[in-house]
Amino acid sequence: MADLSAKITNLGTRAVLKLSHKPYPPRFSRPLFDMQTSILRKHISRICASETAKIAEMPETARAFDDNSKTPIWVCWLQGERCMPENLKPYIATIQKNRGQHPLYFLDLQTAKDLVTIPQFILDSVKSGRISRAHLADYIRICILEKFGGIWLDTTIILDSPLPDAIFDYPFWSVKNLDFFPYSPVIPGGLQWQIYAIAAQPDALFYNALRRLFEFYVREENGKNNYFFVYYLSEILRRDVPILRNEYEQIKSNNAKCEQIQPFLSGWKPICRQNPDEVFASVSASPDGTGDAIDADGTFLYKMSSQIDLTNIDSADKKGDSSRNSRASYIKKRFLTAEYDSSAYSPLSDLFTSKSISSRTSNSTDK
Repeated sequence: MADLSAKITNLGTRAVLKLSHKPYPPRFSRPLFDMQTSILRKHISRICASETAKIAEMPETARAFDDNSKTPIWVCWLQGERCMPENLKPYIATIQKNRGQHPLYFLDLQTAKDLVTIPQFILDSVKSGRISRAHLADYIRICILEKFGGIWLDTTIILDSPLPDAIFDYPFWSVKNLDFFPYSPVIPGGLQWQIYAIAAQPDALFYNALRRLFEFYVREENGKNNYFFVYYLSEILRRDVPILRNEYEQIKSNNAKCEQIQPFLSGWKPICRQNPDEVFASVSASPDGTGDAIDADGTFLYKMSSQIDLTNIDSADKKGDSSRNSRASYIKKRFLTAEYDSSAYSPLSDLFTSKSISSRTSNSTDK
């Protein structure tokens, strides 16, 4: 019955989005999304109950870094750097600019396979369409952080300030307690956790558990998987595993404004009524440049979209809206001043001599 209800609700959700000409879901659809989330939350929790119970008995295995200022940063484009759209490069350039001493690694599908084990049934599920390439990218980042630790940033992330060293003091970390943004009703727990900016110490229980739950769920769920199913899995772990619930509670609120650029560009009134210099105020870093002076709600990274092209302001607004062009110009001048450098990435060969590499040679329960 839950499966049928979820299918009906999903059909209604798609209809609302198709009928809406706005970039974000209309307000009247909020109850529909809440209903969908409630149904799927119960459905996925039920499927994963037995595996979650096993995970709840596992101890924390995270290993602290020797030097938080030199932990790895990971970015990925599965098709490879040469196939990466030009409009993403200015975002990555901000990561290159603000990476400090952190090695920056670029992954594609082949190099990811060289670093971590991707079970064949996961690859087969992508090929059959049961899970998407976006889900595959989610699985890869989970495995990479479990094995090596560091921070994973999507190619659509603008890094506005140096990474605070303190985020690597936690076994696992994510953006947390975000301000409301127009698309947040669609994303389960989207104000509390986002997969586009996540960090960990090597062998952290959270990512070991998330990988196990991902594999278990893909095996058990026969139908096509919900786009946000990894968010539900994260919720389950942070809710039902006491160790992980306690660790998550220790993470301070951070990056509250990180979802504000896209609605600003789209003319969302609650943001556009404000002074953009206050909405996108720079955080203050400590004198040594580590950024540890960032307050609890300091925003040092922002989420963009691969669909937005600010390399050409005109292409950011196909309708010729001068006010949108003005907003796009502001964002470009405010954030995108660094030049992309294809030679700025650290060689992956360094990972095999790094102290941060896990002693474990395999990270999969599927042999």
